[in-house]
Amino acid sequence: MHDVTMPRRGLWLAGLAALAAGACYDNQPLELPPPYYRPNPDAVAQPGLYQIPDGATPDGTFRATIARGASVARGTLSTNTLTYPITLQGLSAPYARGTVVVTGQVFGLGTTQQILGTYKPVQTGGGEVQLGNDNLVAMRIAPAVAGEPLGVADAGVTVTLSR
Repeated sequence: MHDVTMPRRGLWLAGLAALAAGACYDNQPLELPPPYYRPNPDAVAQPGLYQIPDGATPDGTFRATIARGASVARGTLSTNTLTYPITLQGLSAPYARGTVVVTGQVFGLGTTQQILGTYKPVQTGGGEVQLGNDNLVAMRIAPAVAGEPLGVADAGVTVTLSR
């Protein structure tokens, strides 16, 4: 008596070949993942990425002071119940007669480390400046005294945690 059934291995290989042939049948190109994105440090932040909806609750707030003629603001960032000392290099009050106090709100902050980095101006006007960084964190900064214009360095504002 002759066995007409295929051995198990042969059946499995035949099924695999049929699947492979069927997958290639539609002639669709393989989709490759996008190339690694490396942000250009000279790129201008796109305003659409940093839209802050009206009535949005900030993830943190800060208060800092800028000495006359300086382009560095030093202050504190408050998130939930924690407070961190921060430095904003590149933020100035060019026409100040003395020390200027600025206040701000931070949006899109998941962790404290996401606030670090260089922020590019996204929107200015109405006495406030809105900045955004590569972590998609947005900052809205305004002087405590209305009418005091703020300046942002060409390279942007670099935020670091102070000691």
